[in-house]
Parts: sequence; structure tokens; C-alpha cells
Amino acid sequence: KLEEAFEGMGLFYDRKDGQHSNQPKSVRVDALSAGQAHLAYSLDLPEVAKKDRGRIFSDLYETVFTDELMADELLASIKVLSVIENKKKLLQSSIRKEEKFNSAHMFLIDGAYHVLFAVGQICDAKGVDRLNYQKAITFVPAAIKYISAMVEKAQRDDASFSFNRYFKDAKTKTKIAAYIQGMEKGL
Repeated sequence: KLEEAFEGMGLFYDRKDGQHSNQPKSVRVDALSAGQAHLAYSLDLPEVAKKDRGRIFSDLYETVFTDELMADELLASIKVLSVIENKKKLLQSSIRKEEKFNSAHMFLIDGAYHVLFAVGQICDAKGVDRLNYQKAITFVPAAIKYISAMVEKAQRDDASFSFNRYFKDAKTKTKIAAYIQGMEKGL
């Protein structure tokens, strides 16, 4: 069903690794990557998307790929994540090349799925449909700003802070959601 829906959008849905390897990467949708993005954006499980990707095709399969799941939901998740991933890749490239970069954005390397989750939270707070990925993408800078502020505070409060541990902790998403609700309501 998903494969047909994506085909109708001019995209190729890879259920198996390399299934459509003859097609350009720009028109391929990888099921695992889509599942991870969907977990973080639509199902509000960024920590699972980050650390337990193997579960997407095992115990979480029925949760992620329900019969009701629409290709539009996966597409929105992927589109927003791709904007975040591009920022992450630029950061990684700058680090590798020893160029100047914003050190406050280092969290993107481990926290991309939490930024995606934050974008979903901002959509909800503003009453924007998460499927409207064109609008959701405009919230990426705000999501990065919010999480950057939270990370800076966590680093100040915890001498042994690590990005990896912070973004694997299920409590982090609850803190992000509460922070965004407060910021978006102007509290």
C-alpha cells in the first residue's frame, strides 16, 4: 500500500536495502529511515528513533507501520528530517575541515531526532498540521534554538554531561515538550 502511494508521488519506497538502487537517491524513500523519522515526528518517540532503530522491524513494526499509516505521514517526517540532517551534515563537514562552526549546535550530531520531535511539538503548539511539511520546515530554526538553550542549561547543571546520554534519556523529550509549550505560550 505504501509502495503504491509513493509511486503515485513519483517516489520509490525501499522496503529492502537497495531495492531501487537503480533510481536516483533523491526519489528513493528508505523504509528504515522513514520509520525512524515517523517514530520521532509523528509518534513522539525520538529516543527510540535514535537508539533502537533495529526495533522498527521487530517489536515496534506494528506500532510504526500500522494499516492506517499514510504515505503522507512518512513523507512529512522525511521532508522535515532532511532539512535537519542537512544542517547536521554541514556542521560535521565544518568540523572535519576544521572550519568555524557554531559550537552551540554540536548537539545536532546526537540530537537530530529530538529536533524533529521539537518541530512536531511546535506545530502542535501553533495549531499547524504536522503533514504540512512546508510550514513545519520553517520551524526547524526555532526547534534548534530551543534545544540549544536546553542543552546549554543541562551542560551547566551536569558536570558529566554527554550529548549521547542526554538524547537517549526518555525524560529529555518530556522536558523538550514542556519547554516548547512554555515558550510558544509566552510563559
